[in-house]
Amino acid sequence: MYEQINLYLFRLQSVITSNKICLSMLLTGILLIFAGIYLSIYKKSLFKNRKKITLLNSVKYLKYAEFIASRYPFRLLYFKLNSAMDYLLLGNTVQRGLSAALALILPAMGALLCCVIITFLKLWYTKLIALVLCMMLPYYIFTLVTDYLKYSFRLNIPKLVDSFRSSFMVYFRVKPAIQECGANTGKIPGRIMRRVSDSSDLNESLCKIRDRVNDSWFSIFILLVLNYRKNGGELIAQLYKLSRSITRYNNLENKKNKRLIWYEVFAVLASIFSLPAIILMNKMLLGVNSGAYYDTTAAYTRIVLFCLIALVTVRVLRKM
Repeated sequence: MYEQINLYLFRLQSVITSNKICLSMLLTGILLIFAGIYLSIYKKSLFKNRKKITLLNSVKYLKYAEFIASRYPFRLLYFKLNSAMDYLLLGNTVQRGLSAALALILPAMGALLCCVIITFLKLWYTKLIALVLCMMLPYYIFTLVTDYLKYSFRLNIPKLVDSFRSSFMVYFRVKPAIQECGANTGKIPGRIMRRVSDSSDLNESLCKIRDRVNDSWFSIFILLVLNYRKNGGELIAQLYKLSRSITRYNNLENKKNKRLIWYEVFAVLASIFSLPAIILMNKMLLGVNSGAYYDTTAAYTRIVLFCLIALVTVRVLRKM
């Protein structure tokens, strides 16, 4: 009986060691599913109208997640994620909940990725560099997605200005023009304009949206609308000149920014797939203990360092 138990445990251990990547992906999926269940942003009311969605202010799971995320060492990541999502114009509780959930999920994904890769590395400095890369990569990908959304919104500002100008030429009033503009523009600009038109105090809502979006061209557009509401003047001609200026600027910057974004996407993909590909090739050519060779370990270190340098360099160039 004792020998059978030992044999069963030995077989289980061999199965786990030979399927680490698959098990890691499975655990990641389970973690994300439970995070979506327990840290969800909305909850349906059971006693009121089921079509209305109430924010989870009083749900303990959200409070616990926010309490943990606002403490060290997650504090800096939590505030950076919160500021990165200001542009999405979510509700206060929704934004806090997403920031808290991501502040806990992103490091967990990085730690899980590091656990998969670090088993093939033997030297301590190689493990340390791999840990830095794995912890940085999930946050880097999230900020890349938010930056791409900002970039796409910046390209749509001329369409937003032209749509508002066309609506204003029909109604000659700001609020109806904003309402029609929100219905005719894209997803993110339309949500922004609908948020403005739903407010009772239009001037205050325009100022809040301007501060949250934090874009120079959009701020000029809001400033022209506010100035017209206070002092009057020729708004249509000013909007036409603004649209032409934004279009000329976007035509000059579009190729450079688009190229840098694709460079950054390539750097991220190389960081994700290069090291596992090299590890798999060395394992096929040199055997299971390929990480014991000094040259192989040095190659792993160079690959991780090159990935880190590429990610930092491309991000700095794009922010300049």
